[in-house]
Amino acid sequence: MAFYKCNALSALNVPSSVKEIGTRAFSSCKSIKTIELNSDYKTNVPYDEYARTFENCTSLQTLKISEGVTKISEKAFAKCTALSSIKFSDTIKNIFDYAFEECISLTEITVPKGVEDIGYMAFIGCKNLTKAEIKGDKTALSGYSLGYYEDKYKNPIRISDFTIYCNSGSKAESYAKANKFQTVTGG
Repeated sequence: MAFYKCNALSALNVPSSVKEIGTRAFSSCKSIKTIELNSDYKTNVPYDEYARTFENCTSLQTLKISEGVTKISEKAFAKCTALSSIKFSDTIKNIFDYAFEECISLTEITVPKGVEDIGYMAFIGCKNLTKAEIKGDKTALSGYSLGYYEDKYKNPIRISDFTIYCNSGSKAESYAKANKFQTVTGG
């Protein structure tokens, strides 16, 4: 929790030399507006669960994840309510459970071809997320990965105008059909 609730930070560039970031290290830094991750860091908790590294950075608007980063830890960017732009690198393989929970300013995302798994409720509560482009045919989507928010009783509610853009015959298309989402297919 090295910089936990540090409101003096407005931008953060994590260099590739950084290999470990502590649990909640930058959580609740409410003045950070941009983050660039250049490192496939790990946290000091078992398999990065509950790392919450940047959780509740409510001014964060732009996130750039550079080449070499392969995973987004559980709840890493949860409740970053101003986050409206994410640029994933092509090296991302996994987006873990609740990674972008309640990022209500997101309206669209593009998931690179190499992503193997989008975890359980990875984008739950992103009520304004209406477009997801899933470039990979084999990207697995776990329960409620995309297109849902929760009611006050924590029941998942489908976002009615959510659309998945994906390749015909892909796992993303299967997820869209199973969840009755609009689908635009190509390929």
